[in-house]
Amino acid sequence: MELYERDFFISEIIYGIKLIKDGDSYIEIHPMTIRQKYIANKVFMDAYQEALLNDVKTRKEMNQLLIDEGIWSEELEKELKGIDKKKEDAKVTIYENFLRPSTREKTRKHLRELEAREVKLLSIKNANNHLDCEGIATYTKSIWTVENTAKFEDGTDYDFSSKSLTQVMSKLTSSDLDMDDFRELARNDPWKTMWSIDKNPESIFQRKISELTDAQKLLTTWARIYDSIQESPESPSDDIVQDNDAIDGWFTVQKRKRDKEQSKQKLDGLDRKHGNADEVFVMARSEEERREIVNMNEAHGKGAIKNRLQKMQVKGSKGKGMEYHNFGDVNQRKMMQAAAMKNSKRK
Repeated sequence: MELYERDFFISEIIYGIKLIKDGDSYIEIHPMTIRQKYIANKVFMDAYQEALLNDVKTRKEMNQLLIDEGIWSEELEKELKGIDKKKEDAKVTIYENFLRPSTREKTRKHLRELEAREVKLLSIKNANNHLDCEGIATYTKSIWTVENTAKFEDGTDYDFSSKSLTQVMSKLTSSDLDMDDFRELARNDPWKTMWSIDKNPESIFQRKISELTDAQKLLTTWARIYDSIQESPESPSDDIVQDNDAIDGWFTVQKRKRDKEQSKQKLDGLDRKHGNADEVFVMARSEEERREIVNMNEAHGKGAIKNRLQKMQVKGSKGKGMEYHNFGDVNQRKMMQAAAMKNSKRK
């Protein structure tokens, strides 16, 4: 994005009013007042309840219908959820190999393929969203919002005579910025200089926090995120900060470090309670907690868990159980302990 483009978008966001060309003049789309925001949400709730009373399916019911009709499946859902982790790992690889262009760009290409696959899966899963209660209510709210915020330049309500409601809504949607745009605006001038002078959004936008537009809130949020990067003792280079994939990888690395430290603190607590134990068994109450417990182990421990599960599955498929002392790592540990004791006796 060129400086003149950033200058335009920042001025538009600060102004808060979107302009749509209408012959020789403009249609003004004003930001909603607090009262209008409340009414718009009320319109949504009323439309949702009305759709529900008319036997329109909920989002959950619509998703189940897609599964019943073979359009969607548990396998596709699992693949979709798994893409998030793969994208996260790809961004970490880009960050960690930022100075290795070949690896970095090869991984970036793979990341774009993952994103394309995600878009395709979401398009299948969300194809009928507009037909469920939430979709109908969302569209009804959007219509009410545009009808009540569109004005002529003199401030009177727009009558949709030269441009239909559908045309105005289409123009608004096509002019929306995406998340990458907001990130670029937040970390570069002219916003960067403006934000460094005054970091109070109420002062910059001349609006109360509760009256900020979505664009104003997004820009402020990203500005604060980039502030936190600069304030970090492990702040990366400017080149990495300017690269969305790489800086996302940096965020993930920092998060994993924090998670590992928190797990270590929990593990230290267990060690103090069971200092002489070879192993400590911890009951997991959820899949998320199970993963956290597994991650408390070092590489050797994770390998032992994997091998035990494989042996238990083999035994289970034969209708047999697996006794603790028959695990390979347990036998290996016993042999090492016996050898150590034998050596100590010789001394």
